[in-house]
Amino acid sequence: MRVLLVLEALALHILAAEDVEVAIEKVEYGKYYSYGMEGAKDTTENSYFLFKPKGCRDDKNDKLPVIVEFHGGGFTGGRPQASITPEIQTACNSGIAYISVGYRLVATKYYYGDNQPEELTHVDHDGRLTLDTAGKAMDSYQVRRGRQEFMTKCAYDAAQMIEHLIAHADEFGVDVHRISTAGASAGGGEIHYLTWVYHQWNVGRYTPVGMVYTYAQLDYPVQNMLDRVWSHWAEDVGESTKLSAILSGTDCGMIIGNPWCEHPADYNLCNRTYHEEVMDKFCGSNFADATLGEVRDALVWPADDPEVGKGMQVLWYNSLNMQKHRPKSFHLYIANQLNGTGGMQVVHSALYGRNYAKYAEMAGINYTVYYTDYHGMREEDYGQARFLTSGTAWNYRSNHAWINVPGVNDTKRASADEQMLFHCFVLGTKCILPHPTPSPGPLSDACKKAITDLCPNGGCERCIPQHVKALVAAGCPSHEGAGRICIEFCKTHGLEFIL
Repeated sequence: MRVLLVLEALALHILAAEDVEVAIEKVEYGKYYSYGMEGAKDTTENSYFLFKPKGCRDDKNDKLPVIVEFHGGGFTGGRPQASITPEIQTACNSGIAYISVGYRLVATKYYYGDNQPEELTHVDHDGRLTLDTAGKAMDSYQVRRGRQEFMTKCAYDAAQMIEHLIAHADEFGVDVHRISTAGASAGGGEIHYLTWVYHQWNVGRYTPVGMVYTYAQLDYPVQNMLDRVWSHWAEDVGESTKLSAILSGTDCGMIIGNPWCEHPADYNLCNRTYHEEVMDKFCGSNFADATLGEVRDALVWPADDPEVGKGMQVLWYNSLNMQKHRPKSFHLYIANQLNGTGGMQVVHSALYGRNYAKYAEMAGINYTVYYTDYHGMREEDYGQARFLTSGTAWNYRSNHAWINVPGVNDTKRASADEQMLFHCFVLGTKCILPHPTPSPGPLSDACKKAITDLCPNGGCERCIPQHVKALVAAGCPSHEGAGRICIEFCKTHGLEFIL
């Protein structure tokens, strides 16, 4: 009861309004640049784009809360948003500033000053990042396993970005103690570092209050995967499970081996000896017989490496980092729908979504997690509830009753609108969605029974319209949009659990 009262006090208000005018500013936060196609210097990867509603200040402290987003792209591609997207417009309509951040990519060479190559970035046992001062450049680093060892410069840039924002917060009119981070895929490397690692030394200087992360990756590396990530699979679906049950043979080289051994890059991202050894061991004639336990035990990160062994684990192992440090009153939102055996499906697997709930629960973190069914799920791994949205059957888990928050059920599960509502919730703002729909209210038990009786074999798109009169007579709603509500229940009544 106490939790529900708190949720009611923080109720979301969904309003309809015209789009506000948005100011856009490109801000260079770092010293690095690359060379574009025509040889021109490009500072985009050391810049962020600040979007703010013009003439708007938050009514709490005259500063705007802010969403800070890091793009995906496998740490080798992607760019920050330089123009207004629907999500950015919605944030600004809701009185929230939005920042889209560029960061250096691991396969690209950067420079600073008068064409000096980027320095080697060191990581110590605690995850602190420093630039080499003895003349070592990034190309002096020798890869132990794969490209995600170059994440040091991505995390370093994230820290430099947040430092720049702190220094200019008054000038920009943003509240660095109301930050909600956003990311997809590789964007998690940066938002995790700022939340669980860098923040532990900077409590009081900035405050992450929430994270919305899609196509989420829990621990790294997720290509040329190593023991820590394989342990999640072995624990969840069984160490005796065949590798071929969860991974396509055609993509073995992407997940077991190092795909960047075959791709051109500005840096050598390949340890050829290791790559050929593991490819021969698991991606050849042994592929069909290898088990997840065998893979986990064989593909091991050298934690005793004196240069990067322990430090790289801090950059990679978010499931452990969140046990050691978490910002106060923090809320986490995860949505992972991919569950196939293709390489990119494994990289973004729904299994990681389920594991976020597991590790957030252990850490005492407020979480809401959506994930689809994946191979080998146990009965206890299914959600507290299940929803069918646009053909995707979602498992839902939350330890703060997210779907009971007023307004949430007016949006589709795991949708962009719901994710924006989550940002508004953690930032304590009123959310103004572009096309809000009125809440239909719950269907009565009599209506649900009528739908089940009249449409027992599916075909909901045809069946519901054919039985409109009978359904209304049974107590189903008749207002605009009611037909779609009944169709959605028809599709999901076999999947939906009650909290």
